[in-house]
Amino acid sequence: MSLLLRRRALMGAAPRSIDAEGNPLTFETNRRLPLKKCQVGFLPVQSGSGDPSPENVRPITGWTGCNVVRCGKNLFDPSSSETIDTQGDGSLIRYGHSFPSGRYTIINQTGETLYYRTPKANMSDRGRTASISNNSTASVTVGSDYLLWVYMTTYNQTKFESIGVNAGNDTELHTYVGNTYPVQFPAMGKNLFDGQWEQGNIQIGTPQPSTTAMRSGYINVEPSTSYYGYTARSSNVFVFEYTEDGTYANKSNNIASIHVFTTGSTTKKIRIVDRNSGTETVNTGINYPSTETAYEPYTNTVYGGYVDLVTGEVWATWVSISAWGFSINSLSYIGDTSTRGVINIRNISLIKTPGDAETTKCNVAKYDNTIIQDTGTQIYSMLNNSIGIEANIRVLNSLTGITSSDTPNSAEIRMRAYLQHNPVQYTFKIATPILVTTLTPAEIRTLIGTNNILSDANDDINITYQKG
Repeated sequence: MSLLLRRRALMGAAPRSIDAEGNPLTFETNRRLPLKKCQVGFLPVQSGSGDPSPENVRPITGWTGCNVVRCGKNLFDPSSSETIDTQGDGSLIRYGHSFPSGRYTIINQTGETLYYRTPKANMSDRGRTASISNNSTASVTVGSDYLLWVYMTTYNQTKFESIGVNAGNDTELHTYVGNTYPVQFPAMGKNLFDGQWEQGNIQIGTPQPSTTAMRSGYINVEPSTSYYGYTARSSNVFVFEYTEDGTYANKSNNIASIHVFTTGSTTKKIRIVDRNSGTETVNTGINYPSTETAYEPYTNTVYGGYVDLVTGEVWATWVSISAWGFSINSLSYIGDTSTRGVINIRNISLIKTPGDAETTKCNVAKYDNTIIQDTGTQIYSMLNNSIGIEANIRVLNSLTGITSSDTPNSAEIRMRAYLQHNPVQYTFKIATPILVTTLTPAEIRTLIGTNNILSDANDDINITYQKG
């Protein structure tokens, strides 16, 4: 046998790449090798229940990050605990872990009673408490759009080590072996400041004294780079610069008057310091690039998409935008009880068309492609043209104040006023995913034997693993 063949025989056959999906996702492998792909999906979350309407506003929220776990047969991590608000008002806090939809076997060997619930994922229904006595098991099937909460009244690591949550029908208590990979999305817009202030002293350099002020947390920046500081204050809002290890380096401009500043060659972090009296805060932002001079609320939200932990890439497959009002002479129908018009949304030609109930969500209206006169508030069609996106909407006259004596122009003014105080939020699935940011890649190595991968996001995980 040649040396090459002998070496191949000793090493064994090359591993095969296998694709799998689910959440939780269970698979077997005899190789401890890094995943070649780990795409974690997430979808928009609409709170509440029932058809959305002006009387039943159902806000749509996205994701600022998620947690991904790679573990063995037991999914219940005893080394940490989530705070579980069983009532939704803080009156009954419990400690344990939550799991996505699926089939589970819960094992209790704690010496005490163990509890579980199956709430709706959007928390419109928090479910009812079920108990598992000591040395007992329970099989639970959690439907789509629901979660599983497994918890005790207090956190005790020793007792948590005697809890098992296994995917499927396995009734054996296994020792937890796993790692958690937290994912946190950075700023997605031009504003890098998250709007969170704290009050207290800040050291501005020796021998300079500390000063009591409203201050931001650390904001990551690049050295020798220009930024635009925006504030609604007229004076005394400064940017303090720091090196990577938090050493004070410089105090930049008063951004209330000189907005553009360039960081020093060693600057890696900044803090905003508002030295005006009182604790009231105003709109303040750090924009990049420095040519962006208008205030924009901070966002690090992706409404729907996926993150690939192996590459670090975050892709958006949904966008969420708000209507700014009605275009001139766009009211196509003024009836006795409702008025119909076209809402023009900012010029964005990304919508997956034609729209439907699965790809179009609204906070105040149910998608309906049937035009019915005078039936209330509804979204009934979606157009994607050279101008951008147009959404047809019908609103009750009792809400807008429109009467039979209104002209089209006066009715439009009333409709605009209504929308200004009652924003209409649309969330759409887009035709082509958009790369929105790239995070630090993670290496996720499989365990030899049974592996489970799960996330607290609400869509499937797609992986490529290696098996001999």
